Amino acid sequence: MKKILLLLLLIVAGFQGFSQTPGISYQAVILNPNTKELPGVNAQTSILANSNVAVRFTVMNESYEQEYQEYHQTKTDAYGMINLLIGHGTRISGSYFEDILWIGLSKKLKIDIDFSGTGNNFVLLSEQNLTYMPQPASTETLQLISDNTIKILEEEVRAMEEEAILQTELNTTQTGAGLNADGTYAANTSANYISGSTSLQDAANDLDAQAKVNADAIATNNTNVKAELD
Repeated sequence: MKKILLLLLLIVAGFQGFSQTPGISYQAVILNPNTKELPGVNAQTSILANSNVAVRFTVMNESYEQEYQEYHQTKTDAYGMINLLIGHGTRISGSYFEDILWIGLSKKLKIDIDFSGTGNNFVLLSEQNLTYMPQPASTETLQLISDNTIKILEEEVRAMEEEAILQTELNTTQTGAGLNADGTYAANTSANYISGSTSLQDAANDLDAQAKVNADAIATNNTNVKAELD
């Protein structure tokens, strides 16, 4: 009876130098699928040494839709081991490996193997969660993040300063209009604008004059506020 046996040793995130396209390092020991069984004797597995094999990798997104697929044609060493870099194989379908979105959502990695090495007789080997980001941020990306962080902090400081200036102008405007800082009316008990008036006409003129002074003050402060906003 033929059995498909394969021992998966390691799948780790691998970075093959700064100048190369990053990928996922895959290492496995391949066992011979043609193990012979004798009556009364337990089958002894053996490694598949110095043999051509094909391996297909498929990245599935959180909706279990195929996002990327590639295959490798390789050869096991004397110990049945293969070392591959996912992302550097022959692309079959989907986007390019470097275009895969690693944004924290769950992904799965399907692994198929073809013991003939032709790439025409794949059988499912394993399927497992892929929960890490196999590519580091580039130097340019890190610098962009740093620059944007500095700009955001500078903008926050500038906005706070502008807000303080605007509040000062607003307070001045309200005070000139006889209002408290919260916008409520403040009676000015020391301003007896018509106390020296000798007639109703004088009183009216005095009030008009003071109203003009207040209006001019408000207009001036409104101009200052508008300038700050612009």
